[in-house]
Order: sequence, then C-alpha cells, then structure tokens
Amino acid sequence: MEHDPAELLDLCRAGEGLRVEFKRGLPADAKIARVLAGFANTSGGMLLVGVENRGRLIGLEDPDTVAVELERIARERIAPALALHLGTVELAGVALVAARVMRRRGAPHAALDAEDHPEFVQRRGSKTRVAAGEALRGLLADPGIDGLDELARAALAWLDGAPVAADVAGLSAHLDLGRARARRALESLERGGWIWVDGQDEVRRFCSAPR
Repeated sequence: MEHDPAELLDLCRAGEGLRVEFKRGLPADAKIARVLAGFANTSGGMLLVGVENRGRLIGLEDPDTVAVELERIARERIAPALALHLGTVELAGVALVAARVMRRRGAPHAALDAEDHPEFVQRRGSKTRVAAGEALRGLLADPGIDGLDELARAALAWLDGAPVAADVAGLSAHLDLGRARARRALESLERGGWIWVDGQDEVRRFCSAPR
C-alpha cells in the first residue's frame, strides 16, 4: 500500500504524538532505532523524515538514501530486526521519507545503543522512553498477537495472506461475517496498531505488513 499524501499532511498538521514523530534528517543510528523500536513496542506509528518538530515541511535532498539507511537501521540496530513500510512522497513540493511501523507480533524489540547494548523502549506521549520496572515487566509479559481474540487473529491472518490491501467486504465474505462485525474487527486492529488503513468510509482498505 502506498503512503497516502493526504494522510501524511494531516499528520504533519496534527503534530507529534504517541504514534507520530518528525525528524529533519537522520540523527545517530541509536536515536532512530529507539524511535522505531518504541513504536513497535507500543501501538505502532509513523516516522516522517524531512519534517521539523512543529510539522513544517523542509524536505530531503536525497530521500532514497535516507530510506535505505532507515531500512539498514531497522535490520541491524534493532533486535529482533524490524520490518518497515517505507516510501518516499512529495508533499507541498518537497520530498519526504515515511516509515510506518506496525505493532510487534511476538517478542519485544530492543534498540541497540552506540555500544551495542540492548534497550527496551516504549512510547510515552510524543517521547520514547526506556521501559523499566513495572513497564518493562509488562512489556516482556505482553502476549502480543496471542493476546488477541479469535476473530481478530482470523482477520489478521487473512490480511497477511492478501496479495493487496483488503476491505471490509472482503473480510465479511471470507469469514462469513456481517459487514458491521467485520468493520469493527478491522477498526479494532487498526486502533491497536496491528494494521494500517488507507481511505475513508466505504473505500477504506487495510493492510497488515510491508509488501
């Protein structure tokens, strides 16, 4: 699924938060790894590179190189490695890189610091914080996908096998559900960060993993 420019513009206007972070460019690997792992360990999120803290679009001179670096960091500086949905997009005449992170499926992700020490991190508001004490115990005990109910797991499995983004009607037919129930299942998964959505109302389409 391609990143929707209208959605990205809305994110820039709304500002940073639990599931959104902006970067002018790429800082040190460890800082980016913390942001990405924090999203995955909480409820997913979107990193936009080429955007100032207050949401002003400044763009990137070489977005393709930034995208390659993000993919490398997610692979080499996060354990276990993290899959990203990456894309370059032009907004208001400037080029940005968008990296969408889905909520983790199994074990939590650790970000490796500059000395290769693993840190378990989570999002707290618009910040990424080290998980310690009760927060760390909760993160390590979180069952991930196993904690979803049977319908949610069935919907997620169906989306995983779909060759393209899918919609409410498709899930309704596949699982022999009423459309209202299928919609509630998908929207619940989206709110939890397990899947992402593009479009509005009857043209909303869902996808669960990078294609």
